[in-house]
Amino acid sequence: MNHLLPALPEHFKTPESVIRDFGKLPLRAGQMPRAVPRACRCLRKLVLLTSLGAIAFASHADYPERPVKLIVPFAPGTSTDAQARELAQVLSAMFRQPVIVDNRAGAEGNIGAKAVANAEPDGYTALLTTSSSAVLDGLMRKVPQFDPLKELAPVCGISSVGMGMYITSALPFKNVADFVAAAKAQPERFTFAYATASQRLAAELFQQASGVKLKGIPYRATVAGITAAASGEVDMVMNDPVGAGPLYAAGRIRPLAVSTPVRMKTLPDIPVGAEAGLPGFEMTPWWGMFLPAKTPAPVVETLRQAVSKALASQAMVASRTKMGVDEFSLCGDALTRFQVSDIDRWRQVIKKAAIPLE
Repeated sequence: MNHLLPALPEHFKTPESVIRDFGKLPLRAGQMPRAVPRACRCLRKLVLLTSLGAIAFASHADYPERPVKLIVPFAPGTSTDAQARELAQVLSAMFRQPVIVDNRAGAEGNIGAKAVANAEPDGYTALLTTSSSAVLDGLMRKVPQFDPLKELAPVCGISSVGMGMYITSALPFKNVADFVAAAKAQPERFTFAYATASQRLAAELFQQASGVKLKGIPYRATVAGITAAASGEVDMVMNDPVGAGPLYAAGRIRPLAVSTPVRMKTLPDIPVGAEAGLPGFEMTPWWGMFLPAKTPAPVVETLRQAVSKALASQAMVASRTKMGVDEFSLCGDALTRFQVSDIDRWRQVIKKAAIPLE
């Protein structure tokens, strides 16, 4: 703010000094006509800047004054979409403003993520995404499409859950050992679907752990990949139990293993990787909410507090229990630190396993 001030005597170099020492202004002939007007101009500018600051604070204090758009970078019907809609309903009631879910699927979540990164940083466009786009996608590409650490501001973590290794029910295999034996006998005969970096990396981890070679088939949306496995179009898909649940319940896909360190509550009879003879097959994706990077701190904090309160509500606790996902409530800098550590961890895993980049 000092660069806005006119030249003043030594003891009037800052707005604070003008307020403090105005009464000490020398009244010697020839000095008063210069110093007094300058001091007054300084005070006017101070009042103006203070008023502008108060207006800005008031505008942030009233946030949100209109509907908030919550972009989901995946298709309707996915686990990300389901959680976003549950959270949007709770936030809408808290804010007394609509929180509207906007699905922007495609490019493994990058279309929606980039839309938020490039949005006006005013708090009215937010992102609810997975660690697939917040951590993994840039690591799996030769040329990352965007930098989540630089282009997004963390709000809060939402939840986390492991992945299941599902095969089409058209295949006869009832356990990992039988599937691996068949896949080893016919390299690249069996296929897997993927629409996100998490799905692809999980499949790569499975191949590294089992010593098999599968053929990856990319899909635009996770729902399409799961449906492809259910129809027998592909043989396998890695997915969280939330999105895979309906087709599993219908008997169209069959889980053989899960990527968590302990058995999942939603799939208690399905072995973890170590139990199924898959050392190192361990992966727990998470969901989080973000804003554009340059969103004003008061707005970020307002949304952060609201999301934190919403996640602790009975409605969201019941929703997590129903979906079978775990609490993951890191917020702000704590979420950033976790995100950075996750990026470092998976960068090392990808490099050590020599996983090919796209």
